[in-house]
Amino acid sequence: MSDEMFQSGGAKGRGPKRVKPGFHLRRVAAEIIPSPPTPGAKPVKVNSVLNELSPKGIGIFCTECLRIGQEFEITIYDITEQKFKCRIASCNEHNPNTHVLAISKLGYKAVLEFIFADKAEEEKAQKYYDDMIASISEKKAA
Repeated sequence: MSDEMFQSGGAKGRGPKRVKPGFHLRRVAAEIIPSPPTPGAKPVKVNSVLNELSPKGIGIFCTECLRIGQEFEITIYDITEQKFKCRIASCNEHNPNTHVLAISKLGYKAVLEFIFADKAEEEKAQKYYDDMIASISEKKAA
C-alpha cells in the first residue's frame, strides 16, 4: 500500500492510522420469483445495495429465509430493468437495526449466485456490473 493510505496516529497517536476512502451506498429495488415459476407464485420484493452486486451474483435483503440451492429469477430495477436467473448460495438472519437498511425491517440477508446459460448471459451480467460501477463513479466525481 502506498504511504498516502496511512497517517500517523492510531491508538494514542502511536502507529499508522488508515485513511478510508468515501463509501457510497446506492439502494436498488428488486424482486425474485421461483424458477421455474410455480402456479400462483407471486414475486417477492427484496432490497439490495449496488455494493452487493458483482458480475457473478448479488446480495439481497428479504423478509423470509430462502432455501440454499433454490433457483429464482431476479429482476433488478435501477437505471434499466435487468433479469438474471440465480441460485441461493447462502441465507442468514440479519439484524436490520444495525444496518443502513434498518428502515426496511428485512430480517434476512441472502447471497444469490447468477446462473448463466451461455457466454452471452455472462457478458450481459458483466456489462450491467460495469455500467453500475461507472454510474457510481460519475456521481462521486460530480
